[in-house]
Amino acid sequence: NMLTWITRKEHPFGLLSYPCPVCGYKYGSAWLYEPLPQDVIDFLLPLRNHPTRPIERGEERSIAP
Repeated sequence: NMLTWITRKEHPFGLLSYPCPVCGYKYGSAWLYEPLPQDVIDFLLPLRNHPTRPIERGEERSIAP
């Protein structure tokens, strides 16, 4: 829906910068941040040291260990 990327100044039904009816947030008015849950951090940290190589075109790679 293109109206989600248009402001009210550009079109009467534009939704960009229109406040959320639930929380009042307006697009671009603040940096929204939510900390990662600890189980996600515990999963991601070991991946820093995992040996990797680029996937070749047409190659399938499983994400299972």
